[in-house]
Amino acid sequence: FLLVFSLKAGLLLYQWLPGSYSAPPTAVAALFGALLTKVGIYALFRFFTLIFYHEPAITHTLIGIMAAFTLIGGSIGAIAFNDVRQVVSYNVVISVGFVLVGLAVCTTVALQGSIYYLIHDMIVKALLFLIAGTMIMLTGTARIESERMSGLIRNYPFLGWLFFIVMLSLAGIPPFSGFIGKLLIGQGTVDSGAFILLALGFISSLFVLYSMLRIFMNCFWGETILSEDEEIPLKKRLIIPCALLAAMTAGLGLGTETIASYVMDAANTLMNPAVYNEAVLNN
Repeated sequence: FLLVFSLKAGLLLYQWLPGSYSAPPTAVAALFGALLTKVGIYALFRFFTLIFYHEPAITHTLIGIMAAFTLIGGSIGAIAFNDVRQVVSYNVVISVGFVLVGLAVCTTVALQGSIYYLIHDMIVKALLFLIAGTMIMLTGTARIESERMSGLIRNYPFLGWLFFIVMLSLAGIPPFSGFIGKLLIGQGTVDSGAFILLALGFISSLFVLYSMLRIFMNCFWGETILSEDEEIPLKKRLIIPCALLAAMTAGLGLGTETIASYVMDAANTLMNPAVYNEAVLNN
Protein backbone atom coordinates (compact mmCIF):
# COMPACT_ATOMS: atom_id res chain seq x y z
CA PHE A 1 0.00 0.00 0.00
CA LEU A 2 2.80 2.43 0.83
CA LEU A 3 4.52 1.86 -2.52
CA VAL A 4 1.30 2.05 -4.55
CA PHE A 5 0.00 5.21 -2.91
CA SER A 6 3.47 6.78 -2.95
CA LEU A 7 3.61 6.19 -6.70
CA LYS A 8 0.20 7.85 -7.06
CA ALA A 9 1.19 10.78 -4.84
CA GLY A 10 4.68 11.27 -6.31
CA LEU A 11 6.34 10.50 -2.97
CA LEU A 12 9.92 9.42 -3.80
CA LEU A 13 8.60 7.52 -6.86
CA TYR A 14 7.99 10.77 -8.73
CA GLN A 15 10.00 10.11 -11.90
CA TRP A 16 6.81 9.79 -13.97
CA LEU A 17 5.42 13.12 -12.83
CA PRO A 18 7.43 15.92 -14.55
CA GLY A 19 7.09 14.47 -18.03
CA SER A 20 3.42 13.58 -17.77
CA TYR A 21 2.39 16.88 -16.14
CA SER A 22 4.17 18.99 -18.77
CA ALA A 23 2.62 17.17 -21.78
CA PRO A 24 -1.18 17.78 -21.57
CA PRO A 25 -3.02 20.97 -22.58
CA THR A 26 -2.95 23.76 -20.01
CA ALA A 27 -6.40 23.15 -18.52
CA VAL A 28 -5.74 19.42 -18.10
CA ALA A 29 -2.29 20.05 -16.62
CA ALA A 30 -3.84 22.48 -14.12
CA LEU A 31 -6.31 19.81 -13.00
CA PHE A 32 -3.48 17.27 -12.72
CA GLY A 33 -1.29 19.67 -10.74
CA ALA A 34 -4.13 20.60 -8.41
CA LEU A 35 -5.75 17.22 -7.79
CA LEU A 36 -3.98 14.12 -9.08
CA THR A 37 -1.23 13.71 -6.49
CA LYS A 38 -3.68 14.73 -3.75
CA VAL A 39 -5.59 11.46 -4.22
CA GLY A 40 -2.48 9.49 -3.30
CA ILE A 41 -1.73 11.84 -0.40
CA TYR A 42 -5.26 11.42 0.95
CA ALA A 43 -4.93 7.63 0.73
CA LEU A 44 -1.61 7.71 2.59
CA PHE A 45 -3.11 9.83 5.37
CA ARG A 46 -6.15 7.57 5.69
CA PHE A 47 -4.30 4.25 5.61
CA PHE A 48 -1.48 5.20 7.95
CA THR A 49 -3.65 6.86 10.58
CA LEU A 50 -6.70 4.57 10.40
CA ILE A 51 -5.47 1.09 9.45
CA PHE A 52 -1.67 0.85 9.75
CA TYR A 53 -1.11 3.06 12.77
CA HIS A 54 0.17 0.44 15.21
CA GLU A 55 3.92 0.74 14.49
CA PRO A 56 4.60 4.40 13.75
CA ALA A 57 8.29 3.93 14.55
CA ILE A 58 8.45 1.84 11.37
CA THR A 59 5.78 3.19 9.03
CA HIS A 60 6.02 6.89 9.79
CA THR A 61 9.80 6.82 9.93
CA LEU A 62 9.81 5.27 6.46
CA ILE A 63 7.37 7.94 5.24
CA GLY A 64 9.64 10.60 6.74
CA ILE A 65 12.68 9.21 4.89
CA MET A 66 10.72 9.11 1.63
CA ALA A 67 9.49 12.67 2.21
CA ALA A 68 13.07 13.84 2.84
CA PHE A 69 14.35 12.36 -0.43
CA THR A 70 11.33 13.76 -2.27
CA LEU A 71 12.11 17.26 -0.97
CA ILE A 72 15.74 16.91 -2.06
CA GLY A 73 14.94 15.51 -5.51
CA GLY A 74 12.19 18.03 -6.16
CA SER A 75 14.39 20.94 -5.11
CA ILE A 76 17.20 19.85 -7.45
CA GLY A 77 14.77 19.42 -10.34
CA ALA A 78 13.14 22.82 -9.76
CA ILE A 79 16.42 24.65 -10.37
CA ALA A 80 17.95 22.29 -12.95
CA PHE A 81 15.63 22.88 -15.92
CA ASN A 82 15.08 25.80 -18.29
CA ASP A 83 11.62 24.62 -19.34
CA VAL A 84 8.93 26.45 -17.38
CA ARG A 85 6.67 23.37 -17.45
CA GLN A 86 9.39 21.20 -15.91
CA VAL A 87 10.10 23.76 -13.19
CA VAL A 88 6.41 23.97 -12.31
CA SER A 89 6.11 20.16 -12.27
CA TYR A 90 9.04 19.76 -9.88
CA ASN A 91 7.40 22.28 -7.57
CA VAL A 92 4.52 19.80 -7.33
CA VAL A 93 7.04 17.18 -6.17
CA ILE A 94 8.36 19.51 -3.47
CA SER A 95 4.86 20.17 -2.15
CA VAL A 96 4.14 16.43 -1.93
CA GLY A 97 7.22 15.92 0.23
CA PHE A 98 6.33 18.90 2.41
CA VAL A 99 2.73 17.78 3.05
CA LEU A 100 3.87 14.28 4.00
CA VAL A 101 6.35 15.66 6.52
CA GLY A 102 3.22 16.32 8.60
CA LEU A 103 2.17 12.67 8.32
CA ALA A 104 5.67 11.47 9.18
CA VAL A 105 5.71 13.62 12.32
CA CYS A 106 2.07 12.68 13.05
CA THR A 107 1.19 15.19 15.75
CA THR A 108 -2.12 17.02 15.86
CA VAL A 109 -0.46 20.34 15.02
CA ALA A 110 1.54 18.86 12.13
CA LEU A 111 -1.56 17.19 10.68
CA GLN A 112 -3.44 20.49 10.89
CA GLY A 113 -0.58 22.08 8.96
CA SER A 114 -0.68 19.36 6.30
CA ILE A 115 -4.43 19.81 5.83
CA TYR A 116 -4.09 23.58 5.53
CA TYR A 117 -1.20 23.19 3.11
CA LEU A 118 -3.09 20.62 1.04
CA ILE A 119 -5.99 23.03 0.54
CA HIS A 120 -3.57 25.83 -0.28
CA ASP A 121 -1.62 23.68 -2.72
CA MET A 122 -4.69 22.69 -4.73
CA ILE A 123 -5.49 26.35 -5.35
CA VAL A 124 -1.97 27.59 -6.01
CA LYS A 125 -0.81 24.72 -8.21
CA ALA A 126 -3.85 25.12 -10.45
CA LEU A 127 -3.05 28.83 -10.72
CA LEU A 128 0.64 28.16 -11.39
CA PHE A 129 -0.07 25.73 -14.23
CA LEU A 130 -2.63 28.10 -15.77
CA ILE A 131 -0.16 31.00 -15.72
CA ALA A 132 2.65 28.84 -17.12
CA GLY A 133 0.41 27.62 -19.95
CA THR A 134 -0.69 31.18 -20.70
CA MET A 135 2.95 32.31 -20.86
CA ILE A 136 3.74 29.55 -23.35
CA MET A 137 0.68 30.37 -25.44
CA LEU A 138 1.60 34.07 -25.60
CA THR A 139 5.28 33.56 -26.48
CA GLY A 140 5.32 30.27 -28.37
CA THR A 141 8.15 28.90 -26.23
CA ALA A 142 8.59 27.21 -22.87
CA ARG A 143 12.28 28.09 -22.39
CA ILE A 144 12.86 30.41 -19.46
CA GLU A 145 15.92 32.09 -20.98
CA SER A 146 14.42 32.60 -24.43
CA GLU A 147 14.34 36.17 -25.79
CA ARG A 148 10.62 35.83 -26.55
CA MET A 149 10.00 34.99 -22.88
CA SER A 150 11.59 38.22 -21.63
CA GLY A 151 9.87 41.37 -20.38
CA LEU A 152 6.37 39.94 -20.36
CA ILE A 153 5.28 42.23 -17.55
CA ARG A 154 5.57 45.20 -19.93
CA ASN A 155 3.09 43.66 -22.35
CA TYR A 156 0.96 41.76 -19.83
CA PRO A 157 1.32 43.51 -16.43
CA PHE A 158 -1.69 41.84 -14.82
CA LEU A 159 -0.35 38.38 -15.67
CA GLY A 160 3.03 39.34 -14.24
CA TRP A 161 1.63 40.44 -10.90
CA LEU A 162 -0.53 37.33 -10.70
CA PHE A 163 2.66 35.28 -11.03
CA PHE A 164 4.22 37.41 -8.29
CA ILE A 165 1.30 36.52 -5.99
CA VAL A 166 1.81 32.82 -6.79
CA MET A 167 5.49 33.14 -5.93
CA LEU A 168 4.77 34.73 -2.54
CA SER A 169 2.09 32.16 -1.72
CA LEU A 170 4.30 29.19 -2.64
CA ALA A 171 7.14 30.58 -0.56
CA GLY A 172 4.80 30.77 2.46
CA ILE A 173 4.93 34.53 2.84
CA PRO A 174 1.96 36.04 4.75
CA PRO A 175 -0.80 36.96 4.27
CA PHE A 176 -1.15 34.32 1.54
CA SER A 177 -2.43 30.80 2.10
CA GLY A 178 0.91 28.96 2.20
CA PHE A 179 2.01 30.62 5.45
CA ILE A 180 -0.23 28.96 8.05
CA GLY A 181 0.36 25.42 6.74
CA LYS A 182 4.14 25.83 6.77
CA LEU A 183 4.02 27.39 10.22
CA LEU A 184 2.02 24.53 11.72
CA ILE A 185 4.09 21.79 10.06
CA GLY A 186 7.22 23.54 11.31
CA GLN A 187 5.78 23.72 14.81
CA GLY A 188 4.92 20.01 14.68
CA THR A 189 8.43 19.03 13.62
CA VAL A 190 9.93 21.14 16.41
CA ASP A 191 7.61 19.62 19.02
CA SER A 192 8.53 16.08 17.93
CA GLY A 193 12.24 16.80 17.55
CA ALA A 194 12.32 16.03 13.79
CA PHE A 195 14.85 18.74 13.09
CA ILE A 196 16.22 17.15 9.90
CA LEU A 197 12.77 17.20 8.33
CA LEU A 198 12.30 20.75 9.59
CA ALA A 199 15.55 21.85 7.94
CA LEU A 200 14.81 20.06 4.67
CA GLY A 201 11.28 21.44 4.57
CA PHE A 202 12.33 25.04 4.92
CA ILE A 203 15.41 24.72 2.73
CA SER A 204 13.11 23.34 0.03
CA SER A 205 10.99 26.50 0.47
CA LEU A 206 14.06 28.53 -0.44
CA PHE A 207 14.49 26.40 -3.57
CA VAL A 208 10.85 27.02 -4.44
CA LEU A 209 11.34 30.76 -4.01
CA TYR A 210 14.54 30.69 -6.08
CA SER A 211 12.91 28.72 -8.92
CA MET A 212 9.96 31.12 -9.01
CA LEU A 213 12.21 34.18 -8.83
CA ARG A 214 14.23 32.75 -11.71
CA ILE A 215 11.09 32.56 -13.85
CA PHE A 216 9.95 36.02 -12.75
CA MET A 217 13.28 37.72 -13.41
CA ASN A 218 13.94 35.97 -16.74
CA CYS A 219 10.43 35.91 -18.16
CA PHE A 220 8.60 38.93 -16.76
CA TRP A 221 11.42 41.35 -16.03
CA GLY A 222 13.93 42.68 -18.53
CA GLU A 223 13.48 43.98 -22.05
CA THR A 224 10.80 42.67 -24.38
CA ILE A 225 11.38 42.01 -28.09
CA LEU A 226 7.66 41.77 -28.86
CA SER A 227 6.35 44.68 -30.91
CA GLU A 228 2.76 45.85 -30.77
CA ASP A 229 2.04 43.96 -33.99
CA GLU A 230 3.45 40.71 -32.57
CA GLU A 231 1.70 41.03 -29.22
CA ILE A 232 -1.04 38.43 -28.78
CA PRO A 233 -4.10 39.77 -26.92
CA LEU A 234 -4.63 38.26 -23.49
CA LYS A 235 -8.22 37.03 -23.61
CA LYS A 236 -10.54 37.31 -20.64
CA ARG A 237 -11.27 33.58 -20.65
CA LEU A 238 -7.59 33.00 -19.88
CA ILE A 239 -7.08 35.65 -17.22
CA ILE A 240 -10.37 35.42 -15.28
CA PRO A 241 -9.72 31.89 -13.85
CA CYS A 242 -6.24 33.03 -12.81
CA ALA A 243 -7.62 36.11 -11.09
CA LEU A 244 -10.24 34.05 -9.22
CA LEU A 245 -7.63 31.55 -7.98
CA ALA A 246 -5.33 34.40 -6.90
CA ALA A 247 -8.20 35.89 -4.92
CA MET A 248 -8.80 32.48 -3.34
CA THR A 249 -5.19 32.10 -2.14
CA ALA A 250 -5.32 35.59 -0.63
CA GLY A 251 -8.75 34.96 0.88
CA LEU A 252 -7.66 31.64 2.39
CA GLY A 253 -4.64 33.31 3.94
CA LEU A 254 -6.59 36.22 5.39
CA GLY A 255 -9.61 34.13 6.40
CA THR A 256 -7.85 31.12 7.89
CA GLU A 257 -10.10 31.16 10.95
CA THR A 258 -13.16 30.44 8.77
CA ILE A 259 -12.00 26.86 8.19
CA ALA A 260 -9.98 26.43 11.39
CA SER A 261 -12.66 24.40 13.20
CA TYR A 262 -13.01 21.98 10.27
CA VAL A 263 -9.26 21.52 10.01
CA MET A 264 -8.97 20.89 13.76
CA ASP A 265 -11.78 18.31 13.63
CA ALA A 266 -10.11 16.55 10.71
CA ALA A 267 -6.73 16.46 12.45
CA ASN A 268 -8.26 15.17 15.71
CA THR A 269 -10.07 12.42 13.79
CA LEU A 270 -6.83 11.40 12.07
CA MET A 271 -5.07 11.23 15.43
CA ASN A 272 -7.92 9.22 17.01
CA PRO A 273 -9.07 6.48 14.60
CA ALA A 274 -11.66 5.30 17.13
CA VAL A 275 -13.68 8.45 16.36
CA TYR A 276 -13.89 7.51 12.69
CA ASN A 277 -14.64 3.85 13.43
CA GLU A 278 -17.45 4.74 15.81
CA ALA A 279 -18.99 7.25 13.41
CA VAL A 280 -18.95 4.79 10.50
CA LEU A 281 -19.71 1.47 12.19
CA ASN A 282 -22.47 2.81 14.42
CA ASN A 283 -24.28 4.16 11.37
